[in-house]
Amino acid sequence: MLKRVITDLGYDYEKEYDASLTACVLANSIDIIDPYKIFERLFKKLSNRHILVIGAGPSIYNIDRRLTSEIYDGVICSDGACRVLRENACLNKTCIWVGDLDGGIDSFEKISNFQNSFSFLHFHGDNYIDIIKISDKIREFRDKIVFTVQTLPLCPKTILIPGFTDGDRALLLTKLLKPSKISVVGMDLESYYVSMYSKPSLKDIDLITPSKRRKLEWAKRLIDMFPYY
Repeated sequence: MLKRVITDLGYDYEKEYDASLTACVLANSIDIIDPYKIFERLFKKLSNRHILVIGAGPSIYNIDRRLTSEIYDGVICSDGACRVLRENACLNKTCIWVGDLDGGIDSFEKISNFQNSFSFLHFHGDNYIDIIKISDKIREFRDKIVFTVQTLPLCPKTILIPGFTDGDRALLLTKLLKPSKISVVGMDLESYYVSMYSKPSLKDIDLITPSKRRKLEWAKRLIDMFPYY
């Protein structure tokens, strides 16, 4: 099924394979932590807790920034959507960045610099060359970063989380942690618009591209297979 989806979305499967292989090589070269050790830490912090998941859809503007540091035990945000968080939102809460750097490196660095933060960096055919270029930056956070991939090959220091947007990967990761409650904002999988938190080049809400529309359609199908309510 995975290969069929990748083909349907117009991806080059060989490039996706190269991206996964690059993730393995880079993970070993900078000696990132075993991802299952991170999952163990996250289970202790977030299992049976209330988690807020933030996507980059237009409803992100409805988020109450005052509440993100008050009523949730953890926040999992997708790439550029992390920019919506207040500076103190992650001081006493577990925050997780999930992305592929399409939203820029600023949100990745913002979350990663907090003591109780973790990052899930996704490698795919369009970004793995750019990730190599910032390997020194990634090395700074090697004790709390997980490399996720879209296809085989896998290696002991990479994992495959199904998903075709940062938002659905964030939501599926949340489900894996078995929280007591999941709240969502910005997860507008049927919207024809995107917010400025989706891409750094956007200034406000904009029309969605056809390729993004297809990704969201597959994301919705995938999430429907693993309901979270």
